[in-house]
Amino acid sequence: MKFIFSNVYDDGENYDVAIVHPLKNAYLEFVHSEGCESLKELDEEFTKLLFDLRENGIQYQLIDENILSSHGAAEGKELRVGECTYNCVILPKMRSISSSTVGILKKYQGKLLNLGTPTYVDGVFTQ
Repeated sequence: MKFIFSNVYDDGENYDVAIVHPLKNAYLEFVHSEGCESLKELDEEFTKLLFDLRENGIQYQLIDENILSSHGAAEGKELRVGECTYNCVILPKMRSISSSTVGILKKYQGKLLNLGTPTYVDGVFTQ
């Protein structure tokens, strides 16, 4: 994943958009016998999303689900993660999501762009 470490520090700029990072999905998608080729679709879709946002001048930060769980909260129309707040959350195409992320997003009343509904929560199939 080419952008795995982008925007992981606070550089003093304001970011309105948070993107839930699909890193855990890379672990699910990886097939040892296929190597990195098994992650090609996930990588290309995520990279295209980030490129499209940058091309249109939209600044964002990537949000790790573990950090969201331990330092995040929905506060009305804002998502707070540590000292940062966001008024738009993008959930990229993901096969699985953590139940803690689902819980926070259910309470979040701001803009949520869901690019693909996860079919697994904490590794358990859901419909």
